[in-house]
Amino acid sequence: IGGFMFRHIAVCIFFILPTLGSAKLEKNVILISVDGLKRAYATDTHFMPNLTDLAKSGKGSQSASAAIPPRTIPNHTTMLNGLNPRTHGMLINDKEAANVTSNPSIFDILSSHFGESFEGAAVVAKKKLAYIVSSQGPQSAPLSIDGSFVREFIPIKRDNFVMRQIRNFTGVHPSEQTRDIALEKLADSIPNLLFIHFGNADLDGHWGVRFKATIVKSNGGWGGERQRNELRIIDRAIKAIVEQASVHDPGLEHTTFIITSDHGGHKNSHGGIENQDKSKLSIKVLEDVKQLTLDDFHPDDISIPWIIFGGESDSYRISDHIDQVDTAPTILDIFGLERPVAFEGQSAFVN
Repeated sequence: IGGFMFRHIAVCIFFILPTLGSAKLEKNVILISVDGLKRAYATDTHFMPNLTDLAKSGKGSQSASAAIPPRTIPNHTTMLNGLNPRTHGMLINDKEAANVTSNPSIFDILSSHFGESFEGAAVVAKKKLAYIVSSQGPQSAPLSIDGSFVREFIPIKRDNFVMRQIRNFTGVHPSEQTRDIALEKLADSIPNLLFIHFGNADLDGHWGVRFKATIVKSNGGWGGERQRNELRIIDRAIKAIVEQASVHDPGLEHTTFIITSDHGGHKNSHGGIENQDKSKLSIKVLEDVKQLTLDDFHPDDISIPWIIFGGESDSYRISDHIDQVDTAPTILDIFGLERPVAFEGQSAFVN
């Protein structure tokens, strides 16, 4: 079962490319989201020794929180468009819900402001995230999956976006596949905005719930053996990505890294309402979500890392507490853009 799950992870890539001859921006941001990574694991040398060292070279919030509800689609949408789920309405945790989004993401805002000078790219390990990187698309297309090939690349074009959906049948670990594609994108230069999503730590956290066999119950769950091993693989992948970026930008003078997550988790799940007084509310119903607070969820579900280093981040102090909704305005601040009026978060930088 495990081999089947790993071989069928989808990795999607988006590109927003500058027109040939246009002057590329000198500032870059690499936003890395480790799906399901709770804050305590991000700076624990037993889980992620390389990220722990990187965190020491930068700054981090000791009380960063996921948005409500702490699930993948709602929080990644918030991460990229600066609105809380109760505002952007992306509550259902699948790609069908993502199709309804019309709010511009930071990719849309930066592309609109800088035009041909801006280059953006995204690599995501869950296909459902392909629908929230930009309000422009991508358009859906059928995939022909029969296992008779190494990789299938299907170009899906809409305006100036191109997505490649990749299915891997070689047994290559999905987090290593995500790393390799990110390194490929960094081979010649650094995009102005590169979003990289690692998805398997979340899957390993859920292990033992979806698959009932006794053999997987003992090593699954948040902090279980499967997730620990996965986080070590992702930790090495992050180190490789930082090293590759440093080839083009020694000392990361012009490149800022932000490493965060969409949610944490406990036992084998995340996002359930812990407050029994509100147990009849649904995290899929907008009016119900408006009644929920962070205190209604398990603290490990809402606890996320938020680490920043490189670029001009050393020149600023960051807020003591950072919410997921603060990520997008922080990125725009790095590019010198004011926070849009519609944004609900604030830049993490404190003057």
